[in-house]
Amino acid sequence: MIHVVEENFDGNPAMFETLLSDSEKPLYNGGGWSDASFTLLLEAVKDSFQDNVLPGCTYEATKILSTMGLRYEKIHACPNDCILYLNEFRRMFSNPGDAEKLTWHHNGRTMDWLMRHPTDSPQWRFIDETFPDLRKMNVTYALHYLRMPGNDIDIYLQPLIDDLKILWERVLRLSSIWKSFGVYREREAPCPLCEDGFKGIRLKASKKNVFFGHRPFLPFDHIYRWRKKAFDGKQMFERRPNKVLTSEDVFAKIKDMQITFGKGNKKELPTQGYKKCSNLWSLPYWRLLFVRHSLHIMHIEKNVCDSLIGTLLNIPGKTKDDPNARDDLKEMNIRTELHPILKGSRNFLPPAAYTLSRKEKIQFCECLAGVKVPQGYSSNFSSLVSMQNLKLMGLKSHDCHVLMQQLLPFVIRGIVPKNVRVVITRLCSFFNAIYSKVIDPNDLDDLESQIVVILCQLEMYFPPSFLMS
Repeated sequence: MIHVVEENFDGNPAMFETLLSDSEKPLYNGGGWSDASFTLLLEAVKDSFQDNVLPGCTYEATKILSTMGLRYEKIHACPNDCILYLNEFRRMFSNPGDAEKLTWHHNGRTMDWLMRHPTDSPQWRFIDETFPDLRKMNVTYALHYLRMPGNDIDIYLQPLIDDLKILWERVLRLSSIWKSFGVYREREAPCPLCEDGFKGIRLKASKKNVFFGHRPFLPFDHIYRWRKKAFDGKQMFERRPNKVLTSEDVFAKIKDMQITFGKGNKKELPTQGYKKCSNLWSLPYWRLLFVRHSLHIMHIEKNVCDSLIGTLLNIPGKTKDDPNARDDLKEMNIRTELHPILKGSRNFLPPAAYTLSRKEKIQFCECLAGVKVPQGYSSNFSSLVSMQNLKLMGLKSHDCHVLMQQLLPFVIRGIVPKNVRVVITRLCSFFNAIYSKVIDPNDLDDLESQIVVILCQLEMYFPPSFLMS
C-alpha cells in the first residue's frame, strides 16, 4: 500500500513520513497482528452475518486488495518470516538532515589518509577514480536473517539486487558489505584469497576442518621454519602462495555455472571448488571489488574468546582440548607427550601447558567475579561466573570484547605459564590494534606479520582443533 501512495507525496515528503510512521505504529502494546489471528477475526465477522461475501481468511482479503490496486506481492522467505523492504531508497534523501548524513563521506570527513571509515579504504578510492560521478552520495544496505538460507540466499537477494541496479543507474554510490563475495567454496580451501594455494586439513577424530600450518607466511629466515617438534615434525621451506586471483579471474571460473535452487536440490551442488555463480555478479561494479569477503571482526573475536575461555577452564562442549583433540594429535603423530594414555578402561589425558588445576580455575573465576566496571560498560561479570561449575555462562559479544581487550591478559597473570600467557596477551593486543578508531595504513603490514607469528605460536601450544576454519 505504501508503494502505491508514495508517488502522490513527492512534493510533500513530511506528510509521507507521517503516513509511514503511522503505518508502523502498533495498534496496541504487546506485538503485532499475526495472519492467523486476523483470519480468526474475519471468520468471526463472516459468521455473524448471513448471506455475505466477506473474505473468510487473510489470503482472500489480500486478493481483494490486489483488485483494488493496493498491490500485494508475495515473496517467498525463510520459515522465520524474514522481511524484505523494497524500493525504500526514494525517501532517504527527502529529509535534508538525512541527506546530509548520507553525503558525509564526501563533504564532511577528514582527509589525512588514515583509516577511520570504509571511505578511507583503497577499494573506495579506486571506485571514486573509476566512477567520478559517484562520489557524492552513499547508500548502505543490510540484510538480517533469523536463520541463514544457505545456498538459496540468491532467492532472497534478488529484490535487493534489483534496487541496487536502480541505484547504480541513478548515479548513487553503493557501499555493499557482504559476508561473502557471492561464490561459495568448500572448507578444504577456506582462504578467499589463496584458494587452492593454502588448503586446510581434516581432523579425523574431531571431524573438523582446520586452518593449520601458517609457517609458509613467515619470513624465509624465521627460526620457526626450522623447528620440527613444536609443529608437525617437519621443517617448512615453502613460501606463501604468490598468485591471488582477481575478481575477473574468479568470474571467468564460475560464469557458466548453472544450478537449481531449493532445499530439495542440495545433492546436485558441486562438492569441490566453487558451488555457484551468485546473482551478485550481475551488479555492474561487482567485478571491481578487491576484497571478496567482509569478515565481522566482533563475531571473530567472540568465537576466539569462547574457544580460549572454554579451553582454559575445560568447559564441556566448548573446550578445544577434548579426547578427540588428543586422538588427532596421535593421528598426526605430533606432540607425543600429550597423546592419551590408556589406564585400565579409561583414557588419561596428560596435562598441557594451558591446563589449569582446580585451584587455578578458582583463582581465574574469582578474579573475574570481582571485577567492577562502570554502569553500561559491560555485563556484571559476577553474574556470568559460576563458582560452582567454574565456568562462564551467557557471554555476549560485547562481554567477549571487554574480556579480550582489557580483562583476560590481566586475569591469566600468575595462573597460566609464561609462554602461553605471552601468546594470549599478544592475540588480545592484536584485536585491540585492529579495533582502533583510527588505523594508519603503514601499520597494517606490521600487524599482518604479527598475526602470522601469533598463529604459529597458537599451533605450538594449543591443539589443532583450536584453529578450526
